[in-house]
Amino acid sequence: DVFVAKVAASSSALVLWAKAFGTTGTDWGTSVASDSAGNVVVGGFFPWTLHLPGALSALAGGRIGSRLERTILWAWMGPAFVLFSLAATKLPHYIFPVFPALALTTAAGLEALHEGRLSDRDRVWFRRGVWFFAPLIFSAGIALLIGPWFFLSPFKSVTAIPSALALLALGWFALREERSGRFESASRALLWLFPAISLLVVWTIAPLLEPLMKISPAIAREVRRVVRPETPVYLMGYTEPSLVFYLNRPVNFPVKIPAVPLENLAREFEQMPSFVLISTREYFAWASQLPLDPPLREVARFKAINTNAHAKQEEVIVSSRGLRPSAGTKSLTPTIFHGVIPETGHEIIRYPQNPDGKQPRGSSQPIGPMSQEN
Repeated sequence: DVFVAKVAASSSALVLWAKAFGTTGTDWGTSVASDSAGNVVVGGFFPWTLHLPGALSALAGGRIGSRLERTILWAWMGPAFVLFSLAATKLPHYIFPVFPALALTTAAGLEALHEGRLSDRDRVWFRRGVWFFAPLIFSAGIALLIGPWFFLSPFKSVTAIPSALALLALGWFALREERSGRFESASRALLWLFPAISLLVVWTIAPLLEPLMKISPAIAREVRRVVRPETPVYLMGYTEPSLVFYLNRPVNFPVKIPAVPLENLAREFEQMPSFVLISTREYFAWASQLPLDPPLREVARFKAINTNAHAKQEEVIVSSRGLRPSAGTKSLTPTIFHGVIPETGHEIIRYPQNPDGKQPRGSSQPIGPMSQEN
């Protein structure tokens, strides 16, 4: 899926809003741009940005479609940008209905080009499409060529070379054709080769990088092994918006992103008998030094590529205090401390029910005497 979040300028830990959207398959957001007013636009029209300037010039000059068709296209595209730029609430998917209009405009522009109905001004703007296209395609190709070597083993990184070279070659060919005025040749290359290269990337390098870039589902699974709905869950350092969705916390027990000084947070941790902390390595090192009894225990560790921090490599650690996974059951609900028999000092553990509805054997049996050490 695609996740977009807006964080406060004063602190990246303060999430102002977060939004998820996508299908049941794998989805990508191709780019994000923000203007000075903080308006967010998710752009997914690449690679046809190469022809879009020329098509818009032809539309403005009345050289594509009938008057009614041009009116419909302008009415389809223009008000959405104006209206949602002025609206107080700005969410990325608001402008998605504009993309079919952009596609129709570009296709009509290419048809007018084929029929020789474009002006010299339109052709100039077709050539100027390289200003928008070149930075995108060459950045993508170079990133695909050298990026995997920073995150994957050399053996796995080699699999990205064919896709990267093919993408760079396609970019070079399309730009050469566009600048030479052979616009139809460039469009045919994009039409047939870009989907093929995209499939090659999806089949080769994407499955290798996705586990590093999409660790939120795995983190959520580990957290669900040790928490109940009312168990406090803290995020420190790792504030990937998608994790909030995958954790699926009750609205009355939301994920906590601390915005208080560490000394205040330390006192809060000391007063809580149980909680889960999802943090980067630095915050885990700080929390593990706190005089907690019982102490903080590491549950799982993940290596990740933080796409919100310029592809920085991070370690995300799930730790807990006063919780442990249930043993010998298929349930992901943790064992719960129930009480102590005053006369003997024995600790009683209340276990959750198995999926078949039966209590695990010995669910209310004493497991050993309490002592000063434990």
